[in-house]
Amino acid sequence: MRISEWVNELPSHPPCLIDEHDHVEDEVNISPSPDAGKSPLISPYPNMNVPEEVAHANTVIRSLNSSSTVAHIAGAGLKVIPAISHLCSLRSVNLSGNFIVQITPGSLPKGLHILNLSRNKIHTIEGLRELTRLRVLDLSYNRISRIGQGLSNCTLIKELYLAGNKISDIEGLHRLLKLTVLDLSFNKITTTKALGQLVANYNSLLALNLLGNPIQINISDDQLRKAACSLLPKLAYLNKQPINSQKARDVGTEAVAKAALGSSTRGTHRRATRKVSTGASSSASVHRSSTSVSQKSRHRLRSRTQLQSSKAK
Repeated sequence: MRISEWVNELPSHPPCLIDEHDHVEDEVNISPSPDAGKSPLISPYPNMNVPEEVAHANTVIRSLNSSSTVAHIAGAGLKVIPAISHLCSLRSVNLSGNFIVQITPGSLPKGLHILNLSRNKIHTIEGLRELTRLRVLDLSYNRISRIGQGLSNCTLIKELYLAGNKISDIEGLHRLLKLTVLDLSFNKITTTKALGQLVANYNSLLALNLLGNPIQINISDDQLRKAACSLLPKLAYLNKQPINSQKARDVGTEAVAKAALGSSTRGTHRRATRKVSTGASSSASVHRSSTSVSQKSRHRLRSRTQLQSSKAK
């Protein structure tokens, strides 16, 4: 299949992958509460008279058991992370689309491999020190302005999604020596200097997404590509596009390719078996697709900047 066709088919959400060695037996997949917008707190006393949305959230927690490995508690109107640390079998937890403002230390199982806290109201990366087995972390579309040292103990992280925050400087990732995919799209990165500390990840990082940052207006695609590749010699994907067909081919893992290109595998545990076609036609397709994505992103950024300028006047 040609690269351009593949990229066009891909959804824009980041993946939440179960490692191929993880065995998933029980998956709890709970639909959002009809009164999710009321932002409840989980009550530790299920028999008390509580509002309907709180009762719904309690039902979600009680439905989990000691053999549950996956919990989907998205859009339930939660203000805090429920205390589920006693459920030691959990490997993947989805708490996206709630109203969570803080990651409470000790509230999550230590054996988690995948944690999705996207689309909440989190300001600070904290409370993750005990999650030393974490492989995939999604904190996209929160209110985070800096990465800080909150991930220093999570040294096994392979995929980190921080899109749609307010990050202007990339720091705090120097201990993530297994990091292969980093999504920082739609943040506030303005210069190549902000990328400097990524040199610590030179031996592992294969995919970097900076789409929607001011840096795309400030320098050309060529300059950005050269700067990124000089810091990260193994980089195979930049801004959802292969650096070149050879590097993409050399990556040799479907999981990284899908993560880099924005493909989502939520709701399924089967991995796609798509292959990247090679040759002259493939290279031309990569170039056209890359140019198209870049031009659209630049156009949106310029329009946004012009609108802000006219409002300021």
